[in-house]
Amino acid sequence: MNDLTTVAHALEDAARQLAASADLLHEAASDATSFGGDAAGYTGELGRALHARWVAALDARRREVDEARDEIAALRAAVADAASAYTDVDAAAAARWRSEER
Repeated sequence: MNDLTTVAHALEDAARQLAASADLLHEAASDATSFGGDAAGYTGELGRALHARWVAALDARRREVDEARDEIAALRAAVADAASAYTDVDAAAAARWRSEER
C-alpha cells in the first residue's frame, strides 16, 4: 500500500525531526552565570534559583520530546506493518484470482 508506506516515511521523518529538536533543547542550556548566578547576595541566589528552574524546564521538555518521538516511532512501525499486511493480502488475492482463471 503506497499510501501507508508514504505515511510511514512521513512518521519516520517526524521522529527524526523531534530527535533534532531535542538536541537543540540541550544547546539552550547555559550555566548559572547567564542568570546572574555568580553575583553576590540575593541577586546571585535568585540567579541560581532561576537557572535551576530553567534547567528543570529544559529537562522536562527533553523528556516530553523523547516520549513523543518514541510514540511516533511505534506508530510508524504499526503503519509499516499494516502496509506490509495489505501487500501480502493483495498478493495472495491476485494469486488466487490467477489460479481460478485457468
